[in-house]
Amino acid sequence: METIIFGIALLTKFNWDRFLPCDFDPERDMVDLHGKVAVVTGANTGIGFATARHLARKGARVYLACRNERKANEAIQELEKDEKVAQNGEIRFVQLDLADFASAKRASAEILAKEERLDILVNNASLLVSEKPKYIHGILDYMAVNHFGPFMFTQALLPLLKKTSLLPESDVRIVFVSSDAHLRVPQDIRFRNLEDVNVDYTSMPLDYYSRACKYANVLYAKELQRRLDKENSRISVLSLHPGNVNTFADATPCPRLSNLLMPWIFMSPDVGSYTTLFAAASPLVKEQPEVFKGAYLGPIAKLGKASDNAEREDLGGELWDTTESVLKRIDAGELD
Repeated sequence: METIIFGIALLTKFNWDRFLPCDFDPERDMVDLHGKVAVVTGANTGIGFATARHLARKGARVYLACRNERKANEAIQELEKDEKVAQNGEIRFVQLDLADFASAKRASAEILAKEERLDILVNNASLLVSEKPKYIHGILDYMAVNHFGPFMFTQALLPLLKKTSLLPESDVRIVFVSSDAHLRVPQDIRFRNLEDVNVDYTSMPLDYYSRACKYANVLYAKELQRRLDKENSRISVLSLHPGNVNTFADATPCPRLSNLLMPWIFMSPDVGSYTTLFAAASPLVKEQPEVFKGAYLGPIAKLGKASDNAEREDLGGELWDTTESVLKRIDAGELD
């Protein structure tokens, strides 16, 4: 009976993302990436894995920034079986656990030590909200992993990204894989302090659609773009909703049923990566900076519309300032 109920619930989530028209083909419509360096977080599976594969096929040296080294090495072995990856790209591993802020520092330091350039940073890794959220240095775990960790990682790599953007013919992109969940946070959401950050939305109906962390991704991306623009930087920062993608069938209560039904309901991870790939390597982003700098994209590889709250400069600055303040308190040992 439980399996039947779960199957019915799964079917009710049917949406038309998988049938959306798409005129973007990563094999045809991405720029050549030979000589370029990319970092993709959470790249051992799902959208991140597909993103890394397509970037490498186009010639990039791609770092899989992953928590689990064994799973990352298995992913690398699988990627290297791809003939186009083997002929054109290069895959490397860097250990990154976004729940461990020290790990974020080590991972960024390792990349900075090894590379003279960084052209693409894709913040893809995320943590789904659990029934019983935990705390990391006093921060709700899903906010810590989905916002604070990527903030720290991105800021640490920013000097190399900026350096690369000064090179002739540079085309530097920072991409945040968010969700249309950001559209469904409460209108009065704030980030004035740690208490605001830790507001727990898990008791709300349709919790998945009210996660503040996905909203924070879009808000941070837009604030980062504003700050870079004030420096006259050529770096493009984009956030996106990839669509409803089958990346979690094995984590459901009924994995066998999920693996049977989800291909009919959700997009595959490969197609689900197309919006990320458009943000990371479509020539249109460089050709039309007035359109795509700070843009929010939707499926499949289309210009989207972020929430009005996500466009607010005051909230973007508030989130930035509070994030920096909390991270400084952690460094000072004030938050265990």
